[in-house]
Amino acid sequence: MKCKFIRLIAILGLFMTLSSCSSPRKATTAPKSLPDGMYLVLNEYMTVPAGTEKGVIVPFNHDFLLEPDSEDPHFLAVDPADFVALQLASAPEQSEQPNQRVNLLLSLNSMAKDQLAAFTAKNLNKPVAIVIGGQAVTKHKVKSVIDGGKLQISWCTKFACEKLLVELQDNVGQ
Repeated sequence: MKCKFIRLIAILGLFMTLSSCSSPRKATTAPKSLPDGMYLVLNEYMTVPAGTEKGVIVPFNHDFLLEPDSEDPHFLAVDPADFVALQLASAPEQSEQPNQRVNLLLSLNSMAKDQLAAFTAKNLNKPVAIVIGGQAVTKHKVKSVIDGGKLQISWCTKFACEKLLVELQDNVGQ
């Protein structure tokens, strides 16, 4: 009787361990509560990592890339402590391109503009990602200080940019 009870406990323990491992993406990816912003990229991954030493894992949405490449990472580890919130002074604007692509123009408010200048000065030649709605939509290397408070998300499809416009509406006037 004691043996059966111990086996039952062992089976339940195994079941609980396996069920907690069956969905690692939910446990390691960014929650929707990660503020929209520009984040320092700490690492890149092709698959969801089992865990990271620091940072938050966000999916990298390839819908916004001009020509997605199989070498592009699918997940990024970003630093939640080193970022600039996308606090917009006005609604984002669309600029249609002749090749069926759209540029999205963002104007940051004065506080975010100052934070962006300091962030880009501190992170020259480092990779950064723009995270909107809990997913990275672009990834770049900081080549110079951005002190004008203007950002451009370029080369996204019309559908992708429309989705971003909806996501960014809550950031206006913050």
